[in-house]
Amino acid sequence: NDGFVSKRVGEKFSLHCSPPKTPQDGVYVYRQLHKQETLVYYFKDDTFTPREAFIRRLDSNRDLNNFTLSIMNVTVWDTGVYWCEFNLDDVTSGTQKTLLVVSEEPLIQNGDAETLRT
Repeated sequence: NDGFVSKRVGEKFSLHCSPPKTPQDGVYVYRQLHKQETLVYYFKDDTFTPREAFIRRLDSNRDLNNFTLSIMNVTVWDTGVYWCEFNLDDVTSGTQKTLLVVSEEPLIQNGDAETLRT
């Protein structure tokens, strides 16, 4: 995973996480800006439990050996540090953290660059 990713509003952000060893029972995906939040938990029985605010915007390959979570239609509010934490029984192991910065799409109008407000 890249340590820093820059996206424009409306684009897709994908977080790729590999566990330190296999098998694993599940994986949590976290985001932190001002406070830590859980985005989703995926369990090996194919239970995919996203936080309510992300229900229609998350997609995953649901593969615990090489897990990918995609956030569709990112907004400036999605800016933050993202990481995965795999769990096996009561043992958890985190992955590299990725900083996502989402910026508003520039709008060219009358030859001047303006910012499109969302």
